[in-house]
Amino acid sequence: MLAGADLVAMHKNKFWNPEGELLLDAGAFIHGIEYASGKEAILIGKPSPLYFKTALESIDAKIEDRFFMIGDDIENDIKAAQNIGGKGILIYTGKTKYPLDENINIKPDFEAHSLRNVIEILAKEV
Repeated sequence: MLAGADLVAMHKNKFWNPEGELLLDAGAFIHGIEYASGKEAILIGKPSPLYFKTALESIDAKIEDRFFMIGDDIENDIKAAQNIGGKGILIYTGKTKYPLDENINIKPDFEAHSLRNVIEILAKEV
C-alpha cells in the first residue's frame, strides 16, 4: 500500500456475534490499516453505495428506483439503504435485538419480528 496499492475491504463492521459471543469484526482492523497507510479503504460490501447499486442493477433496477432493504444490522443494512434513498426494514431475527436501544439515533422505516411481518409490510407499501 505504501507503494501505491489500494486497500479494498468487504466491510467495516464493528462487531459480530457468533453463538452469542461478542467479537471484534474487520472494521477495527481496516481502520487501523487506513490510519497507518493514510489511505481510505474502497468498500465493496455493505454499507457501500456501490454494493447496493450493483445488487440493484443485477435485478434490472436502479438506486433511483424505490427499494427496500431487509436486514438485521441497523448501521450496515438499514442506515446504508436510507443514505441512498431506500427504505429500511429492520428484522429482529439476528444481530439487532428487540427493543431497539433508545440511544441509537438511527431509526428504521419499519420493524419486523419475522418474515411474515416483512411480507405484511411490503404488501401495504408496494
